[in-house]
Amino acid sequence: MTHPHGKNVSSGHPGGHPGAKPGSKPDPNTLRLVAWETTRRCNLSCKHCRAVAEDHPYDNELDTKAAFKLLDQIREVGTPIVILTGGEPLLREDI
Repeated sequence: MTHPHGKNVSSGHPGGHPGAKPGSKPDPNTLRLVAWETTRRCNLSCKHCRAVAEDHPYDNELDTKAAFKLLDQIREVGTPIVILTGGEPLLREDI
């Protein structure tokens, strides 16, 4: 497979997934990406964003212990790319 910029993406890197094996096809049953909304808190108030610009945890936000448990569960399933999103994830004291 050829990348639009001429990079070979079938051999594991660069331009492809670092864990890819040459000539392999992605397994549709493999967890490859987790986008985790760690908080909705934010120190901005962007009009285009639905995050709540408040300075306190929202209802049902995972505490540190539950967050680590979630990460352990993700690791048991595989080694996906994990994207921390929100709000502003760095407003959490445990990140």
